[in-house]
Amino acid sequence: MSFPINLVGELLAVKVDRPNGAIKLPDWKRNLSGTVIAAGPRCSKDVVLSSRVIFGAAVGMDATLESEDIRILKESDLDGVYE
Repeated sequence: MSFPINLVGELLAVKVDRPNGAIKLPDWKRNLSGTVIAAGPRCSKDVVLSSRVIFGAAVGMDATLESEDIRILKESDLDGVYE
């Protein structure tokens, strides 16, 4: 899937993994994970396309692209990058 919008600054577009648990915690208590599908020009070298990342459920802005859940957020909102 190609991302049709050029992101500015340190913004990232992340394809969110669908949670598979039956218990839903409040947003401020849970983390989400996903795969970076687009990155702005000021993002660090640690975050590249296809990076697996983890972030808080309450950060960023939700969107839908080709029936996929996408989250637009700042690189500084990430809690971690998987190696």
